[in-house]
Amino acid sequence: MTDRNLHYLLLVGHQHAHRRIMGTLCSGRLQPGQPKNLDFLADHQGCTQKEICDSWSYSRQTINTALKNLERRGILCLKTAEGNRKTKRIYFSPEGKAFADRVVAPFVRAELLSLEKLGDGERKLLTSLYEKRTEYFRQELEAAMAANEREEKR
Repeated sequence: MTDRNLHYLLLVGHQHAHRRIMGTLCSGRLQPGQPKNLDFLADHQGCTQKEICDSWSYSRQTINTALKNLERRGILCLKTAEGNRKTKRIYFSPEGKAFADRVVAPFVRAELLSLEKLGDGERKLLTSLYEKRTEYFRQELEAAMAANEREEKR
């Protein structure tokens, strides 16, 4: 298997899950990027926008737009953090919690069940290798971008 094939398999797997979540589970109620926010928030009630950005590696603007839309629709509540008026803590509304449970739970269940089929050793190896590959890719991408910037300055 070449790296291109690995990249393709990862992309196809992600796209299939994304289509199912957006098309079936969300019934048009969520925009791209919003299921990830719900997934993260399910385990991190009271988190900040920065914590979501850091977790998903999305820009502040992308997350801010998604959060504002979810707040407008009554799914999320943004509350000012104690001691820092600029920082907002993010919580589900009661309706939002029920909605997130319906959207996030099937995805999480499918992910866990599919990983259980691999067995403990394969699961640990897959996770370890993918973490390593992700870090190497990040390093190489940064090096390539730095080289490109140096080339453009010439």
